[in-house]
Amino acid sequence: MTTLLKRWGVFAVLAALTGCGADDSPSEPGPSTTQDSGVDAPAPGPKIWVSADALDAGVLSCELSGANADARYQALKLVVRNDGDATLAVDDEGSTGVVPSYNAFTVEPGAKRTLHLEFLNLCCADGDLMSGTLVLSSNDPSRPKL
Repeated sequence: MTTLLKRWGVFAVLAALTGCGADDSPSEPGPSTTQDSGVDAPAPGPKIWVSADALDAGVLSCELSGANADARYQALKLVVRNDGDATLAVDDEGSTGVVPSYNAFTVEPGAKRTLHLEFLNLCCADGDLMSGTLVLSSNDPSRPKL
C-alpha cells in the first residue's frame, strides 16, 4: 500500500516496497543473477519491481483560483517492471488523493510500464496532514499487494 502524506506543504508517497531508482536509470537493479553461470536469469513466475518507495511532490500551492492555482498539482511517475519469466498482472485496488486510478494491465517479462500520477493539494492549512493511498495488486506471489 502506498500512502501519500502532506505536512507543511510537502507531499510524499510512502510505501512498503523494495527497490529504488528512476525510469531508465542505470541504478535500477536488474533481474537476479545466477551464482553458477553469472548470467542474468529472470526470477521464476511474475516478479514485480517498482521504481521508488517515496515520491515527493514538493511544496504545492493552496490557491483555488488565480495565478498560482495550477501550482496545486504535481505530476509524478512510478515505474512498474516485471523481473520474472511470466506475464505480470497488475490492478489498481483503489486510490485516494492520486489521479488517475488505473485499470488492470499486464507487463511482459523484462518489460516495464510507467504510471503517470498527479497529486492535487486539497488541504490548505499549513501543518495539516493530508493522506491518500495507491494500492496495486499483482499476481506476484511474494508481493500480491503494494
